[in-house]
Amino acid sequence: MYFLSGWPKRLLCPLESLAEAPCHVQSDPQRTFFAVLAPARLSIWYSRPSVLIVTYKEPAKSSSQFGSYKEAEWRPDSKMIAVSTANGYILFFHITSTRGDKYLYEPVYPKGSPQMKGTPHFKEEQCAPALNLEMKKILDLQSPIMSLQSVLEDLLVATSDGLLHLIHWEGMTNGRKAINLCTVPFSVDLQSSRGSFLGFADVHIRDMEYCATLDGFAVVFNDGKVGFITPVSSRFTAEQLHGVWPQDVVDGTCVAVNNKYRLMAFGCASGSVQVYTIDNTTGAMLLSHKLELTAKQYPDIWNKTGAVKLVRWSPDNSVVIVTWEYGGLSLWSVFGAQLICTLGGDFAYRSDGTKKDPLKINSMSWGAEGYHLWVISGFGSQNTEIESDPNSIGKQPGILLFQFIKSVLTVNPCMSNQEQVLLQGEDRLYLNCGEASQTQNPRSCSAHSEHKPSQEKNSFADGGLESQGLSTLLGHRHWHVVQVSLQLLLTIDLVLGKTASGADL
Repeated sequence: MYFLSGWPKRLLCPLESLAEAPCHVQSDPQRTFFAVLAPARLSIWYSRPSVLIVTYKEPAKSSSQFGSYKEAEWRPDSKMIAVSTANGYILFFHITSTRGDKYLYEPVYPKGSPQMKGTPHFKEEQCAPALNLEMKKILDLQSPIMSLQSVLEDLLVATSDGLLHLIHWEGMTNGRKAINLCTVPFSVDLQSSRGSFLGFADVHIRDMEYCATLDGFAVVFNDGKVGFITPVSSRFTAEQLHGVWPQDVVDGTCVAVNNKYRLMAFGCASGSVQVYTIDNTTGAMLLSHKLELTAKQYPDIWNKTGAVKLVRWSPDNSVVIVTWEYGGLSLWSVFGAQLICTLGGDFAYRSDGTKKDPLKINSMSWGAEGYHLWVISGFGSQNTEIESDPNSIGKQPGILLFQFIKSVLTVNPCMSNQEQVLLQGEDRLYLNCGEASQTQNPRSCSAHSEHKPSQEKNSFADGGLESQGLSTLLGHRHWHVVQVSLQLLLTIDLVLGKTASGADL
């Protein structure tokens, strides 16, 4: 269970004009750094604290040649970023440390406070590093780039001419030819002796994501069909690729994969999300469940959402977040229980009495452990105040930081203790203590009921006691908030880091 905590924070970006507003955000594999793209600008942000580290601005001459920045992808070691542009270029940026042992931001403690400078790896945990961005390689694919994915030491790129390019992170193809999607056979399962080829013209992939546990790619084609492409051997060539697809999905818009549960969530133009898995025996795509809003809960819902725009699984793969073309945000459990939906809220009104639209999201990326969601909001009717008053600092476009708290049962299920609810945030714990005495000690409650009228005794005998205890439990709203100190958080991070690296504690 995930819950929103408080209002989202706004991280202001230094902009010279509204044309430089951010349009895309992508975290690195460790979710320590975030790449934020503007049409001609690449910025690197640090996660904790959430501060801007370095910015690369494209010169006007080369910007007109490359086109605006569209999408970013990190190398697994977080030392390089690939940026796709509107005119079919891929720009490779190297990330290096600067200033030797210096840091860009360091904490300053008042006198008398506990000092942590004697702790090993103190600076790595509390200080934002000083980094440098340098463009090292430019690759022209001569066709608009639709999607790019990092796969180990390679970068898989899908272009609008129907090709799949496998590129080394140094910007070289190493003699490997691009794969034409029309040469990849597709069937309903992998047991079919022959598969059919993509027969429609101008076929290309509009979105894709690699699934490590299924060893393949979930893809969405430009005509709305969806599928899963997997290599039948270790070689990534057209002869060694095979695809499977369901026959009943023709309006796909985007995709996100869940590596833990081996699920593929396909957003659809109808506003729903269809979640598929792969049959272990036949290799066919099987529908697991759907994520869709009902008209019973949200009247006139079809006119409010539009097509699904983005789908993102949380880092622990326990929830998925969905946004729509017309705005709004919803959060679902891994198997389809709705947790949060902003479409049911009573949105604020403007000064002229008209109602504001739901928040429109252009891009989003989860932070470490799922405690934060980095969001790039879109411009719409809700942003008219920004255009009319660009000098207002509070109304400048920027990055929204949503904060989440989650139940410990998300990763540590427990069936015995249901009286206490424990939620954890990035730096605090929320404990809800139910009235366990009324639910676990019916003898004492029945003893007090001996002096009650016989009608009340019958209600206890029919289960009224349990219902009363449950009502008391559900109605208990007092939360104990435990603030976790920064020193303890740093100690935990150090221990977890050493455990993950295999070092001796």
